Amino acid sequence: MTRYESDKLRLIGFICIVLVLYIHSNFHYSNAEVGGMTMYDYLQEGISEMLGRLAVPIFFAISGFLFFRNAETMQIVLKKRRRRVKTILVPYILAALFLPCVYLILKLSGAWDFLVSKSFSYLSDTWWMLLCRVFLYNLPDNVPFAVQLWFLRDLIIVVFFTPILWRLKQTRFGLEVLMAILFVLSLFDLKYLPIKAFFWFCFGTKYLRKVRKGSWATVGIVLFCIVSLLQMVFPHEGWRFFEIPIIALGMLSVWSGYDKLVPDSFSLTSHKKLDLMCQSTFYIYLYHLPLLLIVGKLIMLVYRSELTCMFAYLVSPWITILCLVAIALLLNRYLPKFYSVLVGGRVFNRGIRYHKWVEGNR
Repeated sequence: MTRYESDKLRLIGFICIVLVLYIHSNFHYSNAEVGGMTMYDYLQEGISEMLGRLAVPIFFAISGFLFFRNAETMQIVLKKRRRRVKTILVPYILAALFLPCVYLILKLSGAWDFLVSKSFSYLSDTWWMLLCRVFLYNLPDNVPFAVQLWFLRDLIIVVFFTPILWRLKQTRFGLEVLMAILFVLSLFDLKYLPIKAFFWFCFGTKYLRKVRKGSWATVGIVLFCIVSLLQMVFPHEGWRFFEIPIIALGMLSVWSGYDKLVPDSFSLTSHKKLDLMCQSTFYIYLYHLPLLLIVGKLIMLVYRSELTCMFAYLVSPWITILCLVAIALLLNRYLPKFYSVLVGGRVFNRGIRYHKWVEGNR
């Protein structure tokens, strides 16, 4: 993998994690509190729902792209799958335990009752149901207790089946047929099956490497923006039938547009602050809750108006990112082994061209 390819994956990954934080900054209050805040609603819908919907599919596609890169034999596939125990399973378990523990402490202390809205009445559930809520599905919701971890949960499931996907990849039109089936299934409300996770993982495996440099990027981005605007102005249930093609258009446009905008001479290591933020992407993803909620709530305590809501929404992700990067740097410096376990070996490597995030996902 060249330096340019490595930097491309890291920068696109960081942009996507910023969008993920904007999705989770999509503060919802009662109609009495935000009723009539039209600009605030459009701002959130435009960033969190229209642009933000690209983030997770891109992460799945990059994961598929990296997993099957140079995976020429079944032995390599099995070796890569074993490596994911360290790089994604262990971090997932630790992050899944972190948020309920923090919320429970806050709830018991009473210090942050204005923040914690989750009910803890199900603490009387059986032990296996509690484990299900923490690590799989916080029923009736389709996400774990730490809501952001649904992506990693689904990725773990997909990675488990990668030997089957590799077999299909070796057959003519194997992945294409599977993706066609997954596309049809995605139109139904199959709540607890990671249909779209499998689809985008296969999509990245099959198509990202085929996107030519700068090809139709401008046209694709313009079309994506026009369609997104139409969805906002004319909301309709029928748009869901076109959701996957729209996201695919946006994804390929971003992938191709990067090559058109960023010159071959660009080096991420020459931009130290940006490099540090890109190296913290996985840690930010795992641990941005509840800090993101705290930051937003503190800003909203000053005065609640449409302008304040918009300000809180726009700046909360960036304040959270800066705080988490600082925490990650401190952990990496004073508790390097602990930090390495938390992020699956994706430690800081200043001045090194090939980042651990990329190497850990190959």
